[in-house]
Amino acid sequence: MSGNLGDVYHEPADPASYGTAWKLWDATGEKKERITEYLQGEDAYTLHKPARRHFPRNVTYADNIDESWQTDLSDFQSLKKDNDGFSYILCVIDVFSKFAWAVPLKDKSAPSIIKGFQTIFKTTDRRPTRLFSDKGKEYINKTFQKFLKENNITYIHTHNPDIKCSIVERWQRTIKSKLFKRFTYTEKYRYVDGLLDDIVDAYNHTFHRSIKMRPVDVTPDRVIRKRVALGSSIKILSRMDFYMFLPSNASPEVYPDNTTCHFKTELAQRMDLHGHWQAALIELHYPNTIAPVVQGDNDISLVTDNVIDTVSARPGSFNSTFEFLTAIENALKALADDSGKETKYFVLLPDQRLRFLPFDVDEKTKVHFSPRLALQLGLPHAGPYPANEEICGVKPIDISLGVPSQMFIYMDVLEEQIVGHTRAPLLRTVPVDTKAQYGSMTVVHFDHPIYFDLRTKSFDTLEIYIKDHAGRNVPFDFGTTMTRQDHITEYYLRQAGGGQYYAGSSYQKGHGIGSWLGGLFRTVLPLLKSGATAVGREAARAGAHVLADVASGDPIADSAKRHAGEAVQNLKRRAAAAMSGSGRSIKRKRLAPKRHSAAKARSRRSHTPDYFT
Repeated sequence: MSGNLGDVYHEPADPASYGTAWKLWDATGEKKERITEYLQGEDAYTLHKPARRHFPRNVTYADNIDESWQTDLSDFQSLKKDNDGFSYILCVIDVFSKFAWAVPLKDKSAPSIIKGFQTIFKTTDRRPTRLFSDKGKEYINKTFQKFLKENNITYIHTHNPDIKCSIVERWQRTIKSKLFKRFTYTEKYRYVDGLLDDIVDAYNHTFHRSIKMRPVDVTPDRVIRKRVALGSSIKILSRMDFYMFLPSNASPEVYPDNTTCHFKTELAQRMDLHGHWQAALIELHYPNTIAPVVQGDNDISLVTDNVIDTVSARPGSFNSTFEFLTAIENALKALADDSGKETKYFVLLPDQRLRFLPFDVDEKTKVHFSPRLALQLGLPHAGPYPANEEICGVKPIDISLGVPSQMFIYMDVLEEQIVGHTRAPLLRTVPVDTKAQYGSMTVVHFDHPIYFDLRTKSFDTLEIYIKDHAGRNVPFDFGTTMTRQDHITEYYLRQAGGGQYYAGSSYQKGHGIGSWLGGLFRTVLPLLKSGATAVGREAARAGAHVLADVASGDPIADSAKRHAGEAVQNLKRRAAAAMSGSGRSIKRKRLAPKRHSAAKARSRRSHTPDYFT
């Protein structure tokens, strides 16, 4: 029994050679228990059994034979002394049929790569429409690119080191596994005398799970094609999307009432859509200039016998907590002067809590605060409080609590959605970074857009509203917002305006922050596809830094050069971290035995905010 299994398993030309237990069972018909027992005693099997690591891979599609090939080089430099100086194996596979070729090469120069492909073209009389590879210098050089153009082959290479040509890499693993199992069995390391050809031929004659047949059996006459009756109509369905970039800084000559939180953009050409259209917000740029104290939420009142004296603290933004407390002190002073009473104002405790001292009034007088102002001052509630008693805060004073935690984006052409107790054309809710530096720009990108139906298929303007949870306009002090909408249809349609991206009318450039510079963003941002790749994130971050520098008066050329260099360095560090396995999960595994080190790391990450910065 074992002799029969050994003859099959160690024969390189046999499809079941150096394969799995299932393939050996399919070739011999022996019982699985005996096959398992035999393989457990074979060093060629046990020493080379791979460790399974399950993780998602990108799906690759191919519609026909030789439509797409993938190629890669296998490094065998350590065995070149045993193989007449051959150091590499050129691996090529057809994505559709899974038919593969392997050609030994002495080096990976462009002439050697070209010679390897010429060998494949001559022996099989086949050539691809598209060729995929990684970004190796052996493929992207001018000599090899010229060879591909002469053969009418479109070349595509990957940019991300983590996402490569997965099909050819998986096939390389299969071939290497069989080769090294053979090396273990024979204790010889020579593959150029027919061993490589036998293993590749055996692979092409082996049943492939993904195509449910052998690669050698995939021929053009067996490709399934949909039949269409003569004279019948064909409905073409496809998914088409395009993007709109809508800056809020439209010129006063067109829409003089435009603000950062409510603006209208006139399209260069009227949009007449047909079919089922939906829209989603996939990216939002907004300035971190939201005023924490607004009119209506800044009142302090004294009530005596139905007589109400009210003053308002200065609305707007403040550079520090001390400046905010000065505004509160001035309001209390004005309240005391208006009511004819005296007050000692308040005391700031060491733990940043605020304690109001008693007013010199009778016990019937009460003091009220606006709800949001009471929250910022750390008070337990808005009142009423007895004015002749101390009022002590229960939490540290925090002016940022006046900034809304989220913004609600509305667009006029959407179907209305249920929002709280009302209906409105809601496009998206956007979280607000309340700790961001004042005057900087924030870019919010949504990896998973939420689509809503359009209520109209014909429009020439788009109107955007940005409101808080109470339905009030978000109080931006200054700056420019820019939204990016993603429109999806079920039917093929040539989009009005031409091209894939529409950036608004050229004359709608305002004169505030990001006015003409907004044109730069409208040029760069179309490169950011849905999914927010590392390159896209760095481009958006660098652009936001440039905006902030220009707003503070720095030269545009110096700022753009500096932040572009920083973005490149960040991408290099990310690529190095991805290849070396230095991500957070890897670090956590390394620190797992050292519990005290992990605790120290957590304590270093925590910090107490400084309210007087």
